[in-house]
Amino acid sequence: MSTVDQFCCFVDNIMLSPLSTKQPLKKFSLFLTVETESSLFNFNAWVEAATRRGVEELRIYLSRRTFKPTIFISQTLVVVKLHSLRIGTDTSSVHLPSLKTLHLSCVNFTNQNDFINFLSACPNVDDFKVVGPIFHMLVKASSGPIFAKLVKASIGPIYAKFIKLIEATTAAMFNGIRNVQFLRVGIVTEASFKVIPVFSNLIHIEIVFYSHRPSHWDDVVDVLQHCPKLKILFIKVCCIVPFIFGYIGANGV
Repeated sequence: MSTVDQFCCFVDNIMLSPLSTKQPLKKFSLFLTVETESSLFNFNAWVEAATRRGVEELRIYLSRRTFKPTIFISQTLVVVKLHSLRIGTDTSSVHLPSLKTLHLSCVNFTNQNDFINFLSACPNVDDFKVVGPIFHMLVKASSGPIFAKLVKASIGPIYAKFIKLIEATTAAMFNGIRNVQFLRVGIVTEASFKVIPVFSNLIHIEIVFYSHRPSHWDDVVDVLQHCPKLKILFIKVCCIVPFIFGYIGANGV
């Protein structure tokens, strides 16, 4: 039996045994950075078991695995942080009324509607992070506030191949997060923010340029002029461009 199979049997014994299913669970984390074809890798069953046990915090890092949307039906989840995985088709059943923190790093959805349905199922989120090509779906979805109670948002890094799309809909993107108190934006290639709403509640902003020669400093000044309550400004220039897993299919990211 391989090491991965042994690990899977161990998790099965903890998560799926009749004795453990009645015990409450506060936090469930699953990190796997290598590919595996093991038939014993029952990640969907493990997460479903965690939600049945009233888990409050879920952290998942799985390379290109597809999760069933029905996993995300929970009255108790408060924190969900997902990385490098896919959400299956049809998210209309997703229901996360207690969720406060939602981080989606390199997470792929079949199409924009599934992404919007997922966000709509989390009405009480106040801490939102989105990283990777899924960002262009966020831009399209942001005609109004993304979350009514949003306080903290972290967006990007924004990549070159999405710049034209982003510039065309900058107003929609910013409108979706205009009520936040904390904003972090990462930019790989220069983006010109031509239409900027007033961030009436913004106190803290961080702008990270992943570029050797960042420009468009006038646009940065324009952003700051639309932040009447700003107290903290953080600007960072990084020479190392982060790697983002993602793909664009026929229907979306």
